[in-house]
Amino acid sequence: MDPAIEQRGFPRTRSFLRGIVHLGHGEADRDCSVMDYTDHGAKLAVTDPTTVPSVFILHVPLRAATHRARVIWRKMGDVGVAFEKDQADEVTKHLDRLSVQMDEALKLLNDLASRVR
Repeated sequence: MDPAIEQRGFPRTRSFLRGIVHLGHGEADRDCSVMDYTDHGAKLAVTDPTTVPSVFILHVPLRAATHRARVIWRKMGDVGVAFEKDQADEVTKHLDRLSVQMDEALKLLNDLASRVR
């Protein structure tokens, strides 16, 4: 983006990190590439920006970071998001629920595997 028309309050650092868009409500998570990143927001490269909800949980594994993200703009294969800092408890609760669901799924898989043997 042209620095002369830059609208963000915080410049972003170029990056190329793996991101995970947690959609919730039983929908499958989606991978994305985090192209620019700060503590306040990010630019994400996604397959189809129209399938990214206006608010979602973004996890960036290499930064060990999880954010509640709000879409600010969509353009071709990119989505610009701002991070909502006041929602830390909600993000933690969401991740805790995901962890419980993963544990339950692993138990079911192990049970099925032991029956097949």
